[in-house]
Amino acid sequence: MYKVGKFIFDTRRAVLITDGEKKSIEPQVNELLALLVAHAGEVVSKQQIIEKLWPERVITDDAFRAVIKKLRKCLQDSATSPEYIRTVTRKGYVLIADVQPVQSAAVKPLWLNTRALVVAIAIVAVLLYYLVTHTRPPTVTKLTDMAGSEVSPSYNLILNQLLYSHRSSKDDFLQLYAKNLSNGAITQLTNDQANFANAQFSTQGDKIAFTRSTEKKQQIFVADYEASSGIANVTMLPEAITQDKYLLAWSENSEGLYLSDNQRPLSAQGVWFYNLNTLTLNSITSPGGKAGGDYFARESYDGKWLAVLRHKADDSYELLIQHLGSGELSHMVKLPKPYTQLIWDQDGKQILLSSFNAEFARYDLSLQVLTPLNLGLANTNHAFFSCGKRCFYARQHNGNYTDVELQANPFNSRLALNQSYINHYGAENLPVSSPDGKDIFYIARVNNKTQLHYLKQNKVTVLHSFKGDAQTTALQLSPSGNLLAGTYGGRLFIFDLHLGHFNFVTTALEQVFAPVWLSRDQLSYARLESDIPVIYHYEVHHEVTVRDQSNYYVKIQQGNKSLFIDSSLTLWLQHNDTERVSLAQLQSASPNRWHIQGDWFYFTTRKENAAYLNRINLKTKQLEQRFLASNRYRLSFDFFEEGRTMLSVRSLLAESDLVKITF
Repeated sequence: MYKVGKFIFDTRRAVLITDGEKKSIEPQVNELLALLVAHAGEVVSKQQIIEKLWPERVITDDAFRAVIKKLRKCLQDSATSPEYIRTVTRKGYVLIADVQPVQSAAVKPLWLNTRALVVAIAIVAVLLYYLVTHTRPPTVTKLTDMAGSEVSPSYNLILNQLLYSHRSSKDDFLQLYAKNLSNGAITQLTNDQANFANAQFSTQGDKIAFTRSTEKKQQIFVADYEASSGIANVTMLPEAITQDKYLLAWSENSEGLYLSDNQRPLSAQGVWFYNLNTLTLNSITSPGGKAGGDYFARESYDGKWLAVLRHKADDSYELLIQHLGSGELSHMVKLPKPYTQLIWDQDGKQILLSSFNAEFARYDLSLQVLTPLNLGLANTNHAFFSCGKRCFYARQHNGNYTDVELQANPFNSRLALNQSYINHYGAENLPVSSPDGKDIFYIARVNNKTQLHYLKQNKVTVLHSFKGDAQTTALQLSPSGNLLAGTYGGRLFIFDLHLGHFNFVTTALEQVFAPVWLSRDQLSYARLESDIPVIYHYEVHHEVTVRDQSNYYVKIQQGNKSLFIDSSLTLWLQHNDTERVSLAQLQSASPNRWHIQGDWFYFTTRKENAAYLNRINLKTKQLEQRFLASNRYRLSFDFFEEGRTMLSVRSLLAESDLVKITF
């Protein structure tokens, strides 16, 4: 118990006592007050409150304000003249009343009460039994064990066969393989100078569909499949229809294929159906907007339902379930995390969701309940077959799939680099450096946690561990070298390297992009408003935000010229009051994907599996391009030593196998 101002607060009984009168408070209000008491005198952020009161859930701003209002009412407090809870603008809430612990009345020891002791022993026995039988770690059984990496798997129950892509090294082409789980026989199905991926069995297993891609084009094929002899009668789908589409799955009647739009900047994905009998392509979903969209779809085994995963523009996610017979949307479920794939149970009553970051959940259609599964499986993703209520097939990798890399600027190649080799466990991205290259900062994914790392003399220090499971899309070091700004989950944060202090500048309800330092303490960023980016300027030391210009992500003034990145990711140049000139089409507004060095604007692009570094001269408008690497998927970079040395992100071969999980 605690004395909070004039109240006695009994946290165990959820009671406030004043003037001898007891008043019960709601469970959420009790939790909120307990959290504020535990951090009395400290600012408790909105995110901390949400994680405490609504773990693993998505809530509205109205719901959040309601519980704050209820607590103030219980404490007879005023928001405008607070005596208990003060609002700290853009930061959170602080309990300002005096807090002192209160000794509760003595309790008779349990061991003096024989009946209570017997009951306690029984309860402990039941709990121990429950813990032993329900919290055993999942059992992981390897289905494949080839040297290298197995990806994009499919399984057919009738054939008891796996279909997957494999490569032995990072620079190998992906080739298709099939494995018979009954006898362990493995068959290589393709051997070509191209990447073969995303192969899918039809329901009966007599056909497969797959994707073949090179630097120049991507194609989708359908072929007959025979378990003992492999593929035959290979047919390419019309390129005019499929060149910008991603293969998702067969329909359960095997009459056609579900496809999604390839992910493109500022364009929402939709789901399509290509009928192999009529050779027609029909739109199934059209989410609209300028980002996200519908990226995965799968029919139930009886062909009655279509489940779709949707990424909304406000960085929230949904599971949509449509009844195919009537066309009606029967389920619309807000998801607490960005799940990337789903699989149906055989009976069509439940769906298992999985994320890239080893998070799983099960949705029950009858109960309309989403239940997270805390399996504790590191680096396990891509659940692709349900073998029972507590069993599924998935992919498991070693978690080390990217490294920060030092290399010479390919436009200024040097024979000798003379830099330390960087090699640390975990997936690393968004490297930034001090001008001399001695201090390197980056974001890393280690043991399913996102962390901010500092690297100096090959020693890594963890500066901050992020809560939740959101994406980090930018990281920038201030000109003074003492502040790091970035975006995590669409929120702008600043980390003070001198004070070791982390702080979110924007709220969870905003969507923020492209933080760029304009000076030592002035930061520019873009906020999405009705799908339109609007530039804001933030004065760090004064904590003042000023709205600037709409329809742009970035606006930089350099001497007598200005550079702009507009809402279509076009780069523009303007000298004084002259007319603006279009320079290049970018693929991202993230400041980690472009860099200004002298008279050159550098930026990275990718075409199919090839990554390039490009630069355009701001005086002559000359555009040049250099090849960076094949199979490189993280294109962030930074320069130091006046542009002679480059920090980039090397893609590694994540050693992986297909596994069976039972829990």
